[in-house]
Amino acid sequence: MTAHRRLAVGALAISGANSALVMDLGREHSFRELTAVKRGAASVGETLLIQQAHNGEAETPTWVTCPAAAGGALAESPASGTAMVLSARPTARWVRVLFTNGATAQTALSLELTAWPA
Repeated sequence: MTAHRRLAVGALAISGANSALVMDLGREHSFRELTAVKRGAASVGETLLIQQAHNGEAETPTWVTCPAAAGGALAESPASGTAMVLSARPTARWVRVLFTNGATAQTALSLELTAWPA
């Protein structure tokens, strides 16, 4: 079964960050791919990442960038745009979207995270 979450962030200041979209994939998950989507104003210097942690329930989890969906490299942020899409392969139980805004303030930002089953 596909898991999907959407977060309507709304406004986000120049250079502001949001990492509130967190998903628990389960102790023994069978998800093969994650897709993150950002919708909002194009903002030079913005980044979109998918991060994961084995200790997501901890007070201060250790978040690291997920591997890319294809190949062994880390998933890299796509180019700035009104819609940004990034895919990654989860290897830990907890995942989140980390969006860092660029030089343009956001007024109607939304973030989505979808986990696709094997």
